[in-house]
Amino acid sequence: MFGAHRNPLGPAHRLPRHPRPRAPVNVEETLLDLHQTSTANRIGAETLQHRTTAVPGRSLPDLVNTQPGWLLEANGILHPRGSEYQTQYVVDGLPFTDNRSPSFAPEIEADDVHSMNILTAGYPAEYGRKLGGIIEVVTAGEGRQGFHGGLVASGGSFGTASGYAMGQYGWGPNTLSVSANLAHTDRYLDPPVEENYTNSGTGKNVAVHFERAFTESDRLGVIVRRAHSSFLVPNERLQQDLGQQQDRTSQETVGQLSFQHVFSTTVLADVRGMVRNLSAGLSSNPLATPILAQQDRGFRELYLKSTVSVHAGRHEWKAGIDADVGVIRESFGYQLTDSSRFDPDTPPVFTFADRRRNREQALFVQDQLRLGA
Repeated sequence: MFGAHRNPLGPAHRLPRHPRPRAPVNVEETLLDLHQTSTANRIGAETLQHRTTAVPGRSLPDLVNTQPGWLLEANGILHPRGSEYQTQYVVDGLPFTDNRSPSFAPEIEADDVHSMNILTAGYPAEYGRKLGGIIEVVTAGEGRQGFHGGLVASGGSFGTASGYAMGQYGWGPNTLSVSANLAHTDRYLDPPVEENYTNSGTGKNVAVHFERAFTESDRLGVIVRRAHSSFLVPNERLQQDLGQQQDRTSQETVGQLSFQHVFSTTVLADVRGMVRNLSAGLSSNPLATPILAQQDRGFRELYLKSTVSVHAGRHEWKAGIDADVGVIRESFGYQLTDSSRFDPDTPPVFTFADRRRNREQALFVQDQLRLGA
C-alpha cells in the first residue's frame, strides 16, 4: 500500500528554489539584406566625413574603389566588374553617363556628398543606358533652421593642398546652402616616368542648393553647380628634354530642378529636370613631339524625367518616362612633328570638325514584390 509521505523536517527545512541563470540573446542584422535580391553597398555621411584624404579629382573614385567589384585604373578610371567605361553616376536622381575620370571631367566634390549607394547588379528598370555599375550620389542634406557651416583644409606632398567651405541657412520652409572648393597638386595624373614631369593640376567648383516646402505635400529643389579643372599632361623624358607642354582644361555648368508631390501615404509623384553644358580642350606648344595635337569638344544636354511610386500591400510599383536631348560637338587636329614614329601612310596633317544631335526616350514600369516577413 502507498500512503501520503510527510517531510519530517517540516516546511521550514525545505530546499530553497533559486532562479535559473538566463543569458539574453539579441538578434542582430545579418550581413545580407533579406529584403533585396541583389547587393547594394551604401556609403553614409559618417564614412564620407572620415574618409582618407584623396588626390584632387579622385575623392569619389577612391571611395567607390573600396567597394567589392570595382577596379581603379590609372588616372582614376573606374571599371565595374571588369567592364570598360560602363559606369553611370546618378546625381540627385539625374543620370550622368559620360566619363567622370579626372582627365575627362571636373570632379563632384566628396565634401558636397551626403550619401552614396553603389550597385553592380540587380538594377531597377528606371536605370538604363550604361549598366556596368551605378553610383547614386545624394548632395542635398537635411534642412535645419538657422545658420550652419563647415570648413575643411588639407595638405600633403607634391605640393598638394585643398580647401572646402560650406554655409547653410534655413528659415521657415526654405533652405539655402552655398559651397565652394579649391584644390591643387603637382601629381594630378599617374605619370609615365618616375620624375613626374609637368603634372600639376587645379580644380575648383561652386554649388548653390535651394529647397522650399510649399506645403507638407509639395517640395521644390534647385541646384546650380559650376566646376572647372585645368592640368598639364605628363611628359615622357624625351618630351621633357625637347620642351613639350600640353595643357588640358575642362569645365561644366549644371542646373537641376526637382519637384515632389505626395498624393497620399502610398502615392508619390516626382518630376526632375537638368540642363548641362560640358566642354574640354587640349592645346600643345610648338615643341610638342612626336605629334602636335589640338582638341575642342563638348556637349549640351537637356534631360527630363517624371515618375509615380505606389505602395500597395507587398508591392512597390514605380512607373515613369524620361527624355534626353543633346548636341555633341568635336573639333580635333594634329600635325606630325616626328614622322619616323608613325607608319609611312599616316597623314602628316589631319583636321576634323563636326557636330551631331542625340535624342533618347524611355518608358518603364517596375515592381518590387516582398514575400514573407
